[in-house]
Amino acid sequence: MSSSKKGGARVTRNTLKTAARLLKYVTIGYKVQFIIVILCILMCSVSTISVSLSLRFLLDDYIIPLIGNANPDFTELYKALAVLACIFALGVIASFCQTNYVVDSAVSPPAILIGLIDLLLLLKWKLSVPKVILLSAALGLIFFR
Repeated sequence: MSSSKKGGARVTRNTLKTAARLLKYVTIGYKVQFIIVILCILMCSVSTISVSLSLRFLLDDYIIPLIGNANPDFTELYKALAVLACIFALGVIASFCQTNYVVDSAVSPPAILIGLIDLLLLLKWKLSVPKVILLSAALGLIFFR
């Protein structure tokens, strides 16, 4: 790359035509799915960013004022945490929907069964995540040979 070339990539009319043509190929039979995936990606990104940025407000408005109180009232903090949990849950659901739309052919009864077994192992028997990943990989090898 020469040092005389300044700036980054330039968007020309041909670049836009090429991008439109590629987008047309991608959306030929999957327009609705494509729109849903884009919306889910945006929802997931917005929820992740909003939860990350709200930590400062939690500290400034709810947690720091409670420091040093003899009888702190946590109700406002709990309400704020509930709102954040809902935003985070929406992001998780959007990510799940996006993944299922992208790989809709991979969602099969054995895959759903492996997912349910993973949830049981994590929640009911409280196995560690690495153990659950190893067991899930072994089950995947058994079911999807």
